[in-house]
Amino acid sequence: MFSKIKLYEQRYRELNEYRLEKAQEFVNEKGKLFFNLVPLMLHLNSSAVPCALAGDVPHGICNFKLNDIQRRVLDDYSEATALVIDTNTTEESILGLYCMGSTASVGQSPNSDFDYWVCVSEYMPDERVRLLEKKCKFIKEMAASSEYKLDVNFFIVKTDKFKKRHNTEEKNPDERMDSGMGVDEENCGTALHMFLLDEFYRSAICVAGKLLTWMIVPCSHEHDYDEYVQKLYAKRIISRDEWLDLGAIGDIPSDEYYGAALWLLYKGIDSPFKASIKILLMETYSAEYPQTQLISMRVKDWMQNNEGYSLNLDSYYMVFEKISRFLRNHNDYERLELLRICFYLKINEGFSKISDPVAQSARRTLINNMIEAWGWNMETVSRLSNRNNWNIVDVVSIYNRVFNVMIQSYHALLTFGVEYKVTDAISYRDLSVLSRKLFVVFDKFPGKIQQYLLSSKLNLAEKQLSFVEVRDSTVLRKGWYVYNKALNDLSIIGTPPIFYFDNLVSAVATCYFNALINHKTVINVHSANSSLTSERVKLICNELKSQFVNYPAEVGNTSLLGVTSVKNVFILVNYSSDPTRKHKFQGAMGRVPMSTFSYGSSKECLVGSIAAVLSNSWNELICYNYEGPNAMVDFLNEMSHLFVPGASMPDSAYVMDFSAHMGDAMIKPDVENLLSLCMNNLNKKLLTSKSITIGGVDYVLQFNSRAMNLVRAEEIKEKNPIKAEILSSGEANRELVPSIIEANCMYGLTQYFFVKNDNDTYQIFNSSENQELRIYDNFKASISELILDITSYYTRSQSQFSKEKEKHRYRQYFNLPQFFLVDVSNNTISPL
Repeated sequence: MFSKIKLYEQRYRELNEYRLEKAQEFVNEKGKLFFNLVPLMLHLNSSAVPCALAGDVPHGICNFKLNDIQRRVLDDYSEATALVIDTNTTEESILGLYCMGSTASVGQSPNSDFDYWVCVSEYMPDERVRLLEKKCKFIKEMAASSEYKLDVNFFIVKTDKFKKRHNTEEKNPDERMDSGMGVDEENCGTALHMFLLDEFYRSAICVAGKLLTWMIVPCSHEHDYDEYVQKLYAKRIISRDEWLDLGAIGDIPSDEYYGAALWLLYKGIDSPFKASIKILLMETYSAEYPQTQLISMRVKDWMQNNEGYSLNLDSYYMVFEKISRFLRNHNDYERLELLRICFYLKINEGFSKISDPVAQSARRTLINNMIEAWGWNMETVSRLSNRNNWNIVDVVSIYNRVFNVMIQSYHALLTFGVEYKVTDAISYRDLSVLSRKLFVVFDKFPGKIQQYLLSSKLNLAEKQLSFVEVRDSTVLRKGWYVYNKALNDLSIIGTPPIFYFDNLVSAVATCYFNALINHKTVINVHSANSSLTSERVKLICNELKSQFVNYPAEVGNTSLLGVTSVKNVFILVNYSSDPTRKHKFQGAMGRVPMSTFSYGSSKECLVGSIAAVLSNSWNELICYNYEGPNAMVDFLNEMSHLFVPGASMPDSAYVMDFSAHMGDAMIKPDVENLLSLCMNNLNKKLLTSKSITIGGVDYVLQFNSRAMNLVRAEEIKEKNPIKAEILSSGEANRELVPSIIEANCMYGLTQYFFVKNDNDTYQIFNSSENQELRIYDNFKASISELILDITSYYTRSQSQFSKEKEKHRYRQYFNLPQFFLVDVSNNTISPL
């Protein structure tokens, strides 16, 4: 039963030493130095060593032994400070330091980050953990300095973190709603748990401290892991002083798959290629459920039963191979090709910067073998290898393919979640945060300015951009076509445009916010409208730069859980259609009614075109454009959906007027005043109205605590934009909707508000995308089960919707319902 443990231990030690060497092959000399400094700085908390802190800072790594590099560094520090540095600390608060992820795999490059797990006792007090976190933060900042230029991340892990995975099952279902630790840039909250341990075990390098017990336990004893490990200790085959037990992986519960999918999609915002591989792995795993063959188990099995090193021990390569088999078995060659692209980009990244000649030669051989096996031609290889020279056409093409991969995998995992009735692997709060972030980045609706976030390192600025308007054509759609060529470039004929829009402002804004335009870009405009010139486009770009100087802003979880609010407003008046051109204003000033919105005896509205570019508190960019005699009416109707009553005033609101006449004197001030009036009344939730005549038609702008409405004066009546429909009996006042609910009902979202009654039942207010409200009385069952059922319903609806590819204003890939708990007596609301 234990006869091979020593053999497994020997092979594990050999693998760990091999990985330690490989980890340092892909970094320069400074990188190697810092890799060896990290355990030294954590082991010692001496003023002679960098990043030392005052106080009871946890330090001392179990069984720490200096290597030659660390010994030389300490000698240098001792000489520089004239201090004697004692490495034999009596404290051993850190049980082990491990590096995980792509380090030491074929996925590592000189640009790769280092992810460290600092493992400590489950009994370490929170105050000491915070001190250790502070020290790790200092080390991270030191790594990022100009001297080292490394990206280093630390995760402090208590020994019982993965042994408590069933604890939430013992909770009351409604208590799970707030059990999440909260997601942020590096913390996955409740979204990932055992999959994180799977990734750790398949890639972990013990940099210092105790070795991992799991690595020497036979795969056949995963089901009775705890019992087996206790026998290893009891029989003194291994010692607790030398080995660290983080627990078994076992069978990962179905609940975790869905949360993992959302988290990986979220990470895909900044690392789309890496996240594409990981979410494909999640789909592959889910397809095997409940007999999932984890890669960590395969790596361990190969290590225990084979001599020497092989790609079967390379965690990154094994991920690629597993997904490849899955896609080939399903004849999914389109996504297989994208997987190969993502893998190639990863292993080829920084290839020329690999300092170790042996490592560079080995990487070159692997790349060449794969290119030959995949049947790629030199043109494909050259295009992918010159990623830094990609233009927007390349980026959009790859982005759309990555997006489709993520959506397909996401829906496969949604279907999995519904089939296996996923419940509590991710808290509802974390679910709301993650789905909202994904909605902001990936979801599409009319007016939204799409940003193609493949890499911040790419320079996408074009030398030439041509905006071409098509009006009367039997071949092309009416609208604006954008080309990255000059108008006199003959190759523009037959070249597909990089973008198409129905209006110029959307085209310009999309190019600007995707960094296609800089001060060197030559702008060309071809239009039958003589007022639309390259100079006008440049003016718009300059104003976009000025008005959105703080975009994108930092968006916290609180903002995402709440109602969106407009942060910046940029209005363009008469930029394309200008009624003032045909009017003779001189001498007529005192004889005609003076109103921008209903001018002269003809009562014409002098706003012939109006466009609005906005950013909101979720960092979405939106552009709306209206032209013709009803442009102002359409604009005001759109405003009623964009500006939420009670929301804070925008950080900036600017009107840019292009009128040939009366712009500064009348039109711009009138539009500014009207915009200001609407925003102020909505901000203060005033119950008031404003009469306004537009194009000879009398309207009334109605304001209340819920919304703004523009109605014809002749149709005036009490209009409640939130229509309450009573669906069940009850003694409550059914016509009264709490003001805090009215204030938080948001256009475009489905929301559920739970109000607890005195008899321990709930009154539920369900607000639809169109702000229609239904009230359900005396709900007595479990809230968490109801939320699960509602989420499952929307999940199924989204999957069906994706298959049918219907067109809709809000294409809700990720726009899941929001849930809130309302305390009417205290007038408070909190997300569930």
